Amino acid sequence: MKRRVLVREAARRDLAECAAFIARSNPRAAAAFLDSARRTFARLAGLPFLGAAWEPLSPSLRDFRRFRVTGFADVLVFYRPIERGVEIVRVLHGARDIEALFE
Repeated sequence: MKRRVLVREAARRDLAECAAFIARSNPRAAAAFLDSARRTFARLAGLPFLGAAWEPLSPSLRDFRRFRVTGFADVLVFYRPIERGVEIVRVLHGARDIEALFE
């Protein structure tokens, strides 16, 4: 059975922003980041509960999970398990005010 990876528009923008930031100093690393993010998404689709439950202050965000992009430990994928896969909601650097970005 094929696993689904649904990437929300905000997550697509996040990926583009992260890649652009990395590309300023290392274009090859930016390409590696995008490749690693796609592989991470596929891995999560196969094992949707692999990431840790996220426990934000807002109750409306508590069904999200988080997982690090492989090879880029500071970048977190926020996602929800869905039928036969995952919904990628945001991809954010861990140093950001993450809860504020979800509001």
